[in-house]
Amino acid sequence: MADIVAPVVLDSLINLITDEANLLSGAKDQVDLLQNDLRVMNAFLKDASGKQHKAGQRLRKMRRKVEENDVVGLVHDTQKLCLKVAKFDEIYKMDDEVLEMKLVNYLKGKRYFVVLDDIWDTDVWEEIREFFPDDLNGSRILITSRRKEVALHASPTMDPYFLPFLNDDESWELLCKKVFRGEECPFYLESLGKELAKHCKGLPLSIVSACDTPSARSLLAFCQGGDVVEKQWEWICNGFKFLRLLHCQCFPGDEVPDYICSLPYLEMLELPVLKVLTFSQKSISRMKQLSYVDVGIVGFRILVDDDQREIRGGNVDMDTLPNLQSVQSIVVDKHTASILPKFPNLTELRLFDDEPYIAKSEKEEALASLGKNQRYLQRLGLCYFRDYNLRVLPPTLTKLTLYESESPNMMKTLGKLPNLLWLQIENTHQPKSLDLCVGVGEFPQLQVFELIENRINSWEMDRDGMPNLQRLIIINRFFKREIDLPDQLWFLRALRFVKINVYMDVAKSFRNKLWELNYMKEEFVGELKTNWELTMINGCKVSLSAWGR
Repeated sequence: MADIVAPVVLDSLINLITDEANLLSGAKDQVDLLQNDLRVMNAFLKDASGKQHKAGQRLRKMRRKVEENDVVGLVHDTQKLCLKVAKFDEIYKMDDEVLEMKLVNYLKGKRYFVVLDDIWDTDVWEEIREFFPDDLNGSRILITSRRKEVALHASPTMDPYFLPFLNDDESWELLCKKVFRGEECPFYLESLGKELAKHCKGLPLSIVSACDTPSARSLLAFCQGGDVVEKQWEWICNGFKFLRLLHCQCFPGDEVPDYICSLPYLEMLELPVLKVLTFSQKSISRMKQLSYVDVGIVGFRILVDDDQREIRGGNVDMDTLPNLQSVQSIVVDKHTASILPKFPNLTELRLFDDEPYIAKSEKEEALASLGKNQRYLQRLGLCYFRDYNLRVLPPTLTKLTLYESESPNMMKTLGKLPNLLWLQIENTHQPKSLDLCVGVGEFPQLQVFELIENRINSWEMDRDGMPNLQRLIIINRFFKREIDLPDQLWFLRALRFVKINVYMDVAKSFRNKLWELNYMKEEFVGELKTNWELTMINGCKVSLSAWGR
């Protein structure tokens, strides 16, 4: 500012003094001398102003060069730069040994500063350290790592520097900068975004990785006090194209939308909501990589197009999903028998009978399709299948869960499954009376047998029945009738653990009976006298617990 104002002031001062000198006699010589001095000063200031302008131009030019260097490298010639970039392909094609020698020769005798980012293991540092020559000339290597032992191993004499964690506000600020890039976060994404930032636990790298949506492989959607709105789902599925796992406990609507089914790499889908959800026939056909589905606490339906709704027993126009291995669970309808063959490699399946208006014959057809088409099915759950023919179940089953399900001569039928290892019969809502009869050679591979809330009227077992049984679980908290287990049970050589949880009086009676029959070797009584740990003559441990009075 002074270099602009000073010349103006000097010119005004010279003119003023000249005018005043004309009025004074004898002062003209002194004024002329002063006028010459002021003109010299004015010329000096003008010269300084010009030099400053030139210096400013040079500074701006240098700044442009520095910025260009930061962006494109240490060269100014674009053609030379292109040649150097082209050489990167040659570097990638080099053998490791050749590349190592080139690096050593290039750094030899030079003073260098190298940054090695995210060294994940001490072995990695040991493998590369010999390629950085130490010529005692002040060269430095900066290592960043998420593991403290890597830093201590690389430099045992120096304490590593730990970056501080971000607080919630700083985490949210960083996430906004990475995701929205200066724009304001939409209000409907703010709560979800803050929850995501909070779950990164103050780690900047986690936040940046979470913001790098194309690389995200799994996503858990949180909600507190409300559902995830439709726009949030669109944002999730449009932004996280490479998702392989999607889990959400707060799902809007009754139908799984197209933008979820359009995720090309989705392998696991979990939507454990308290309602029946539906897939459209075309939507689920697009999920080629899907291997695991757990949708709805009750189950899900597959809606068939209107022009195929009258098809029964025929082919549904739906693509095969060869990667699908686990489905939890399908609500059976008249199209289920035609849809299940589209999942030829299932190893786990749960079927839910919750459609009273569907004919029983159509549901039996769905069960029959399991034995015909499911060559790899090992774990099967049947919910609310009452009075169905279970002879059609595939022989490959290793685990079977029957929930509120039964059939005539059920034990005789199931005892013929050659590979069955685990059988669970549960009737929590409507306890059933069971007459168990295990014949010779039946249940040849069974290892675990669970009876939950069943009224055991009788249990007969031949000597060679259930020869490999190891664990028996009986839970019946509402039935006050004594349980009468077969004597043959206590002579099974494989049996190692029995857990019985029954009403108090039933537990005491059962314990006394075992004692009288000399089946017990020793016992431990709990402090409240409601739990007994028993050891049987065959070495089996029995945990007997009681409730009620």
